Amino acid sequence: MKPRKTRLLIIKKIISNEKIGSQDELLTRMAREGFIVTQATLSRDLKKLQAGRKFDPEKGYIYALTYPGSENIIEKGTPKDNEALLAGFLSIGFSGNFAVIKTLPGYASGIALMIDRHNRHEILGTIGGDDTILIIPADGATKIDLINALSVMEPKLSRLM
Repeated sequence: MKPRKTRLLIIKKIISNEKIGSQDELLTRMAREGFIVTQATLSRDLKKLQAGRKFDPEKGYIYALTYPGSENIIEKGTPKDNEALLAGFLSIGFSGNFAVIKTLPGYASGIALMIDRHNRHEILGTIGGDDTILIIPADGATKIDLINALSVMEPKLSRLM
């Protein structure tokens, strides 16, 4: 088996230079590069790279690196510049204790990952789409708890709310 870092570099190269519409297509393309992996491994690698799918007018949805700074994922494992990521933040709203963050297209999954990586006890998890994030609060967490948790993990975010 080839090293993960090399595999991640190949995945980045493929999805950055080609229009790949499915994991099966990416698995086939990787096999041509000499990388035979399972779908589960590929899924973990795409998550590590924070790759998501974006709309392409020619092919439909294709894989892409989902936010500015994602090219640094292999070396650091985290976004190099949260400010670039937060540039995509538009608004936050609440329904009960659930929070919904609106972002520019392509920013939601990166911001959701940033939130998840802080492992705040007030936040059970996030679901990030293309331009919307659902924040699921932990049991007993209030709207104010979520706002405070988001402000603590990224103080600049509190100015945007």
